[in-house]
Formats: sequence, C-alpha cells, structure tokens
Amino acid sequence: MASKHKDLLGKRFGRLVVTTKEPIRKWRSYLWGCTCDCGTTKFVYASTLIQGTTRSCGCLRRVVAGRKRLDLRGHRFGKLFVVEVTDIRRGSAVVWKCKCDCGRETLVGAGQLTLGLTKSCGCYRRDKAREKAIHGMADTPEYRAWIAMRRRCQIPTEQNYGNYGGRGITVCDEWSKSFVDFYAHVGSRPSPEHSLHRINNDGNYEPGNVKWGTSQEQQNARRCTIYLTLDGQRRTAMEWSRHLGVSHHVITNRAWRYTTTAEFLKSCRKRIA
Repeated sequence: MASKHKDLLGKRFGRLVVTTKEPIRKWRSYLWGCTCDCGTTKFVYASTLIQGTTRSCGCLRRVVAGRKRLDLRGHRFGKLFVVEVTDIRRGSAVVWKCKCDCGRETLVGAGQLTLGLTKSCGCYRRDKAREKAIHGMADTPEYRAWIAMRRRCQIPTEQNYGNYGGRGITVCDEWSKSFVDFYAHVGSRPSPEHSLHRINNDGNYEPGNVKWGTSQEQQNARRCTIYLTLDGQRRTAMEWSRHLGVSHHVITNRAWRYTTTAEFLKSCRKRIA
C-alpha cells in the first residue's frame, strides 16, 4: 500500500527541507530524509512533518530552552544564595553554583531551586536530625503535635490547611524553627485525652495562646459552637443543657421560637423548678 501523502521533496517544514524519500517495506510506508538548517540530516514520517510535530532535528528545542533559561544569579532560595551558572548539565537542566548560609558551596539544578525542592546544602536536614537527637523526643506525642501544627499551617496540600493556614493562622517564628522552644512553653501533655488547643480560636500558635486542652475545651472553641447568655452567664448550648437538665437538641432546635434567648432559658428553668 503506497503512501497517501503527496510528494514532499523540496518542501520546507520549519527548519527541515525534504531531500530524499526512503521506502520502508515492512510497513509499506516511507521515511523522508530532511536536512536541517544546522546541517544535520534526519529521517521522519510524512505525518509528523505535515502535522507540525517535527520542525527540526532537535536543535530548535535546545534554542528555545536556552531562551527561556532564567538568570538566577543573586537570588536566594532558602539558605542558598546563587553565585553563578556552571557548564555542568543534568539532562537538559542547567546547574548553578550556590553558597549556603553555613559557608559551604554546592551545585544545584535550576529546577530544584525554582520548585523549592532544595533549600540548603544539606545542613538543614543535619541540624534537624541533631536537634532530634539532642532532645530525644522524636517519638513522643508532644513532638508529633508540633509537627502536625506546622504542617496544617504551612503546607497547602494538607487536608486541614483550609481551616488553619488557609484562613491566616500561623506559627510564630520561634516555634516554627525549634521544637525545644515550643516544648519549653507548652510542657508535657497531661493525659492522652488532651490535645494542642488555641485559647483564641482566631489567634495564631504563639506563646500565651496555646495550651493542652481537653476534648470539651476543643469543642467549645469551635467556630460553629452556639453560645447563650442568661443573667450574665455565657455558656455553650451543651453546658446549659447539663445545667438546666434539658436536652441539648431542645436548646439548639427550639430556641429560635422565642423572642429572646434569655426568655427561652428562663422557660427551661421554670419547667424544672
């Protein structure tokens, strides 16, 4: 079966000019020999020429990549300060010479820098490992709570990021950098029922706003928690339920029928009097 394409001899496609036609009997098709503007000869199928998939011997890709290369000299990425570009290549990636804040020099690919995958010469990881070894608490609930606190405030891909970092909750610099400083403030977890609790639910993780709280304290601090006030006493619907001996669902589902919250709570108090 002969090729259904027209004669391409002498035609130009990008940087390629068709010069020869080579039959391939196995597939009953043809390969077209093309000469690139750079002088290289390349054999390609007619379909890739006509569809624009192949426009050079490969030199065009290298030229475009060279044009798009970012000049990273003088830029800072984490602890690394970019000094100069090198002649080294890792695949098609440009390698930059960087100086770390610890004083060491290292070679890092452009992608590793721009994507934030490499932020130091390796000293950051070593320092963290040394810190874990010093405090000896890497497997404790306090250390796991510290890790979880930082992740939900600083990593957008975390499941709960929207309720923390996504709405502006941050971890103070002192705690973000050091577990030791964090532990010195909050201390040991009193019991397995306690978890890290922010006193002001809209405040940050910082000294004065964090303690170990019970599940009840955590529940009361939720944004969706209903608070009711009577005779100057402000309590949650659950706390009023226990205090008045009225079902929690009665309070939350029927309070809206009364003119005021105080009127509803007084009616509950009269009923049990």
